[in-house]
This record gives sequence, structure tokens and C-alpha cells, in this order.
Amino acid sequence: MQNSKLKKIQQESEKIEKLPIHTDYIRIQNIYDCLILEEEDLNVTEKNFANLLTIYGDKTGYEASNTEIRIIDFFPDQHLTAAEQFYIAKSWMQNVLERIKNLSDKSIVFIFSYDNQTLTVRFHQKRGGEFWLADPNSYEEPVGYFISNET
Repeated sequence: MQNSKLKKIQQESEKIEKLPIHTDYIRIQNIYDCLILEEEDLNVTEKNFANLLTIYGDKTGYEASNTEIRIIDFFPDQHLTAAEQFYIAKSWMQNVLERIKNLSDKSIVFIFSYDNQTLTVRFHQKRGGEFWLADPNSYEEPVGYFISNET
């Protein structure tokens, strides 16, 4: 975790004993070695996918743009603190890692951002030479990073 504000939110979330979490409905698909969140089956041809990559820059940009979730969307009728949202996001991360273990053997970069109201999480597979926003090993503001399976 890089960002000082998100680090404080993370520390506050560690004080939470338990929240009901229901994030199982998320569906993850693998499209041409890109993990995306999508409820419907996508019929993406190789030509269409090549066009998408020109829009998003590369596979990492495509993934990060199509894996965004807002934690408050899981609980539309509740006001959640930043710490509660972070607590839920940690559970969601574990859920994602469990679901993709048969879809990818790459490390997963989770990108957290917070706008004083809403915690947003995105993820992408770690690929050599591709970064969404910046290299997570050198970027410090305004985003926090978690990287799974880091060796």
C-alpha cells in the first residue's frame, strides 16, 4: 500500500470486527488473456479485441478499465465509512483471487482510490512493460496498490 490517506483508512478498517459481506455475484471472464467483470457472456472476436486494445492502449489498460467496482454499490441503502468500505474491499480482493486461480497464474495488481466518499477498486494482471497509470512499484499518489503473489 503506497498512499498515506489509504494507509490510514486501511489501519482503521483493521479495527472492524465483522461486517456482512455478499460479493459473490461478481462474474469474471477471461477474454484473450484479459480478466474482466461482466455479467453477460461477451462475444469478442480477435479483430474486435485488437480494436479495443487501440482504445485502451494495451491489455493492462483494458483490464483495469473493465474491472472497476465501487464498494458502495454492494450496499446501496447504507452509508459506509471509508474504513468499512476498505474492510469490504479486502474481502472482495480475496474473492477475486479465489475466482481467478483457474483463469490466470499471473500476479494481480489491485488499485484502490478514494474520493472522500467512495472507495473504488480495480485490478489487472501484472505484465512486463505494461502499467495502468504507472508502475505500481514506483507510484505513490493518489492511488494505493496491493499486488498478489509477489515473489
